[in-house]
Amino acid sequence: MWLAEHGFDIAVASRRLSDESEAEIRAGFVGLYRELGLALDADDPLALTVLPEMDPDADVPEITEACWGILGKSPESVMCSSSRMVVKFKGAARPTVIACTLLPYDSRFD
Repeated sequence: MWLAEHGFDIAVASRRLSDESEAEIRAGFVGLYRELGLALDADDPLALTVLPEMDPDADVPEITEACWGILGKSPESVMCSSSRMVVKFKGAARPTVIACTLLPYDSRFD
């Protein structure tokens, strides 16, 4: 992979569907990494983050600017301020770069 070959730090995020265990997902990534020749550790939670399935109908708390103080973080310290995500959507001709991992389907962040 070009990014790995050129010294970029690589971390992977995956979504866990309700019928899959995290262990199954990590085992699948072991094979994928081997197939692609990537020296990544699928058991390292920093190298492979497994996110829960999102339910668009669930009632969840609103995230506001007050969360920075509650969490003891600054906007400059979070991943979206300094990292990017390369994604190839199903059916797309080529990958694209997304500014925020939390908003991959909002074209304003593409």
